[in-house]
Amino acid sequence: MKEKKLISFYGDPELKKKYVERAIAHRKADEIVQGQYWEDGKGCCIGCLAHVNTGAHAYLEGKTGVRRNIYRLADRIFEELTKKECKRFPEQLIKALPVRSDLSLVLPKFFIKLLKRSKRHCSSKGMQATEQIIKMYKNLLKGKVYSKEEWRAAAAAAAAADDAAAAKYAAKYAAAAAAADDAAAAVAKYAAKYAAAAAKYAADAADDAAKYAAAAAKYAAKYAADDAAKYAADARHLEFSKQKKDLLIF
Repeated sequence: MKEKKLISFYGDPELKKKYVERAIAHRKADEIVQGQYWEDGKGCCIGCLAHVNTGAHAYLEGKTGVRRNIYRLADRIFEELTKKECKRFPEQLIKALPVRSDLSLVLPKFFIKLLKRSKRHCSSKGMQATEQIIKMYKNLLKGKVYSKEEWRAAAAAAAAADDAAAAKYAAKYAAAAAAADDAAAAVAKYAAKYAAAAAKYAADAADDAAKYAAAAAKYAAKYAADDAAKYAADARHLEFSKQKKDLLIF
């Protein structure tokens, strides 16, 4: 299975400029909102760029030459940012995207960053298994191709090593790679689907790890449940803000 060849903005700086200006105009008009694609002149990170309400990720890929899995991941991050921070994200995304580049390896690089940050919530065995997934993705960036069996073995090891969200999340990535025709195809075929899972599992790691659970419990006992919920929400926003920064380094 051959990966579709795409060149960002089809090598045209003016095309990129068009979308940067569109994003800025929507921000200044306060038309960037969470929870919808494109309705009544307002939209999310992707909706305000695409100006369509259905199939926006694929549509935008066709218009800009930027892979839809990047847009899907950006969409997921956008929805979890604070209402203030999300407003500038569309223009930040487009500004960060290079012109005339093959962005097929963006998501593996992003996955590596997430795995590195979330593995701290694992036991020692979980860390070892997660490190193996990281190593495989690093080798994938260098052109190495793993068999389905190798990805399945890494997935099984991560799943068995630890009950922590980070290890489960690592296992899902390895399993995704194993299910594809080959490891390289996994990036193209499964990245869009599992980008959302990556964000969820990384956020879960932040929300559910002992550090945050203990803090939330402490807040609940001392300040009542609404304060605990606010603390958890703040932790979640912080995690996705980090993911935003990770994604914007192309």
